Amino acid sequence: MNARTLRRGLLGTLIAATVLALVAGCGHDPAAPARVGYDATKVAGLTVADGPSGLREDVPPPPLTVDGFTGTPVDRLAANAVADVEDYWRVEYPKIFGRQFIPVDRHVSYDSDDAAASVCGESVAGMPNAFYTGDCKQGRLIAWDRGMISMYARLGEETVPYILAHEYGHAIQDQARLVNNSTTTVVREQQADCFAGVYLRSVAEGKSARFTLNTADGLNRVVVAAMSLRDGYYIGTMPSEHGSGFDRASALELGITDGADACSRIDDAEIAARRGNLPAIFSSTETGEQEITQDSVQAQIDFVTQLFKLKDKPKVEYTGAIRGCPDAHETTPVSYCPSTNTIGIDLPGLVKRGHKVDSLVPSGDFDAYALVVSRVLLAVEKASGRSLSEQSTALHVACYTGVYTDALARGEQPESALSQGDVDEALTGLLRDGLVASNVDGLSVPSGFARIEAYQLGLKQGRTACDNTYTDAS
Repeated sequence: MNARTLRRGLLGTLIAATVLALVAGCGHDPAAPARVGYDATKVAGLTVADGPSGLREDVPPPPLTVDGFTGTPVDRLAANAVADVEDYWRVEYPKIFGRQFIPVDRHVSYDSDDAAASVCGESVAGMPNAFYTGDCKQGRLIAWDRGMISMYARLGEETVPYILAHEYGHAIQDQARLVNNSTTTVVREQQADCFAGVYLRSVAEGKSARFTLNTADGLNRVVVAAMSLRDGYYIGTMPSEHGSGFDRASALELGITDGADACSRIDDAEIAARRGNLPAIFSSTETGEQEITQDSVQAQIDFVTQLFKLKDKPKVEYTGAIRGCPDAHETTPVSYCPSTNTIGIDLPGLVKRGHKVDSLVPSGDFDAYALVVSRVLLAVEKASGRSLSEQSTALHVACYTGVYTDALARGEQPESALSQGDVDEALTGLLRDGLVASNVDGLSVPSGFARIEAYQLGLKQGRTACDNTYTDAS
């Protein structure tokens, strides 16, 4: 939990195997349905459902001229994505901004492995990226590297429309005159993420002629793609800051839930408010990761029991996850047994979970600590008389974990200050297996979007918001 070193990458850095493994683990057997309060069948007002995601079958060739077009499946996927985004804005832009939509002038496909590759007269060799520019002599253009598109297609075809809708978001900014020379990069980028979310909602609603997006694993993969485009951990200020994984995911969420008007209102103040108390800048003396030991884990357990004023504190065993609990299934590497009010921790397994690896998706110690805290919070649920098996409980625990995170951000536990990137690590866990947002049996809701939404609610609005949103009839 404390700062890290500068690590920035191009948009199209390779999708690491850990990203693919993360998404592969997104599916869940759901917890028992909640009886009152939170509607577990909805996410951002959309029905949560499995189903196809990606390019529809038998889609006709897109009506686009693409410089460098190869006719390969990758180029067809990218060109269809751009055409679909243009179709959306052609209808919606006049309604939102009161003016006719003007598409970009050019679309360019290139191969960054080609030493002679160039776009707009400038070399793009060795630059796996997708980008928009309004500064080309030939007019405004959207360009993409085929290798980068291929890598994101491996993650899921539905991520490619997100990538290119983000780039088209920059074109929308320009045309609507939402940005100027004084607009910071982070505002430009998160506004573009938000506009991508606006478009993707229409896809999830079944309104796209070319693409589908289910609201379970499909939307999960899009959130993973958004988080993968975060800035690396850095020290000091960055004029070219794009945002953390939390920033990117929350901006995408804003577009999906609140629409284009909310995107237009994004500015530096809005981003600061969305970040709340989360740290952003660190000195060169900070390291970023805290060694996971019995003492460090116990410190978090003690802190959260104090934070939530838990009188009947659970017994903690560091000999492994609890087996044979009569009223709960074993969850590893941390489990909670209600009948004995005991938390079992497999410390080597927890260390493995919190091990930092160099990949597009953030990982590290805070994912492990958040998991431990979520199991302690089940004892809080028990003490308050809540059922421990319902979906509302799973999301209530995630929400309370957000409350705990905010307390760390506020400096309420000086021994373990929250670091830049810790929240990104927690979001990774919420998407990977959902254990932080699970009930006593380790069952969560299918939508990673819903898990993140619950965590962010606690992080930004506090305990009362959690209690009012994820109610329980027992």
